[in-house]
Amino acid sequence: MIGDGGFAVTATELRTAVARRLRLTVMVFCDGSLNRIELKQRALGYGGTATRLDDIDLVALAGAMGCDGVRVTSAAELEKATTGLATRTGPLLVEACIDPAQYEAQFQGGVAY
Repeated sequence: MIGDGGFAVTATELRTAVARRLRLTVMVFCDGSLNRIELKQRALGYGGTATRLDDIDLVALAGAMGCDGVRVTSAAELEKATTGLATRTGPLLVEACIDPAQYEAQFQGGVAY
């Protein structure tokens, strides 16, 4: 499990997983920003600077690296996408589109809880 910002730094590791035929599932939580950094900037009185991520089609990226990829936007879609993981022969990337609003409550006064 990783956020879209962290995945942007480590995405090419999927090639290693493909080469090694690892039955790995990578869950990428996509909210289009480096949300924790943005919240901390705001708590310090700064505007969000360099925290927005352009949309990247992670399903297409997974395919380009030889992995399967699926985009989910609900728990039901996630359950369907992860059915049969034990029988997979290679990596699966799950792009989980999430609402970043939940972070606001966890980040009070610049402190992450």
